[in-house]
Amino acid sequence: VDNVNPVAKAKPAAKAAIDAALKAQEKAIDAKPESTIEEKAAAKEEARAKAEEAKAAIDAADSNADVTAAKEAGVGTITPVEPKAEVKPAAKQAIENAYNNKVAEIEKRSDLTTEEKEAAKAEARKLADAAKVNVDKATTDAGVAVVEQQGTTKVANVDPLAKAKPAAKAAIDAALKAQEQAIDAKPDSTKEEKEAAKEEARAKAEEAKSAIDKAASNGDVTTAKD
Repeated sequence: VDNVNPVAKAKPAAKAAIDAALKAQEKAIDAKPESTIEEKAAAKEEARAKAEEAKAAIDAADSNADVTAAKEAGVGTITPVEPKAEVKPAAKQAIENAYNNKVAEIEKRSDLTTEEKEAAKAEARKLADAAKVNVDKATTDAGVAVVEQQGTTKVANVDPLAKAKPAAKAAIDAALKAQEQAIDAKPDSTKEEKEAAKEEARAKAEEAKSAIDKAASNGDVTTAKD
């Protein structure tokens, strides 16, 4: 009788089930690419705390049924633990905001043609998308912050150079200059007549430049210039 020494089975088995659930949940947490290392660490810490609470409940249980209930309740608190995914989405939103701000800025540029605006917006979009990919690749909070800063800066630095309208205006200026020289070369006209003709040519040039400013597309600019 003195040698009867019951082997504890129920509680160790229940605790082993808790440990297995914790290990599986930690792996699941680590597999979340949208969470940073810090967010994953916080979730794993929470899962471990739930596991410890479950083991304490198992220790406090009296009957096999109570042990089973404590085990199942414990597993039920561990498996729902998920890491937060706030850092990366916030960084992506900041990049998208920078893109939207840049698009609004580009649209206000009256010196750009529709084609030049579209090209600049496409460049900004490409840079924003690349920055978001880098956010996905980042693993830590600090790493996300770095690529967010780099991405928003690159998008903000998109500054399209107006080419079509300045080139068209330069062509108008060149035509005006040539016409003024041609007018001055007319020996049969008086100084006053030449000046009146040049004034008319200048007025035509200004009208052409105004039309160029109002033109939307490259085609419209060419039409206004010609």
